[in-house]
Amino acid sequence: MAALPYIQLYVADYLADTAHLSTEEHGAYLLLIFNYWQRGKPLPNNDIKLARIARLSNERWTDVKQTLEEFFNINEIEWRHSRIDNDLKAVITKQSRASKAGKASAAARKASQKPVKKQQVATDVEQTLNHKDTDTDTDTDKNSIEGTAVAVLEPKGKSNAKKGTRLPEGWTPSEPLAKSIADRHNFTAEQINDELYKFTNYWIGVSGAKAVKLDWNATFRNWCANSYGGSKAGISGPGRRGGGSQGAVQQAESFEKAASRSQNMGESPDDFFA
Repeated sequence: MAALPYIQLYVADYLADTAHLSTEEHGAYLLLIFNYWQRGKPLPNNDIKLARIARLSNERWTDVKQTLEEFFNINEIEWRHSRIDNDLKAVITKQSRASKAGKASAAARKASQKPVKKQQVATDVEQTLNHKDTDTDTDTDKNSIEGTAVAVLEPKGKSNAKKGTRLPEGWTPSEPLAKSIADRHNFTAEQINDELYKFTNYWIGVSGAKAVKLDWNATFRNWCANSYGGSKAGISGPGRRGGGSQGAVQQAESFEKAASRSQNMGESPDDFFA
């Protein structure tokens, strides 16, 4: 069967070639070339079959055959028509090209589609048969994000590190510290308030890393200890309102560093100032 449901009939060429045919011969000739096109192959060289294709009796076919033979190339096996053969060849070539182009396009689309890899995500519910609690890393914190177990590792030695701060606004020493300073250095409440005033004014004015402390109670205790030592030496103290706060700060910082070292050695800061 031919690839196309229609035949290319060039009317001008047809009429020019068949001007001498009778009506019966026109009909027989058209039926022959239509069958040729529909089957996609030459006609059989068999009078009985050709008569049936032309819708003629065997007697009438014998008369019509002599006129129509001039349009075909006839051999012992078949009747061939050059014009129809060329048209069929063009159709087959066009179909073949379209088929190859379609296959190439389909292959290109398939190649461009990247396969999606399924990621297997382990959840808290999905456990292997060989899983043991001892397999779990106890040094990590586990946060569940959409069912996925994610281990968050913190730097060693920094997870519990305490961060220093500047002197909080309105800061005052704790009541036990104030009592300890009063007992240790014989400070009155007025003297402690006086030292707190100088202490606060000084540290508010300090900038940078120097103004950041881990323990403001310890810093104030060192400040008062330095002030007490200075007053005994006649430099500055609770009873003197003049300068000397800068020297007090330097000595307080020295006391604070020494106290910090003593803490690292297992000693109590109170033992250091005893």
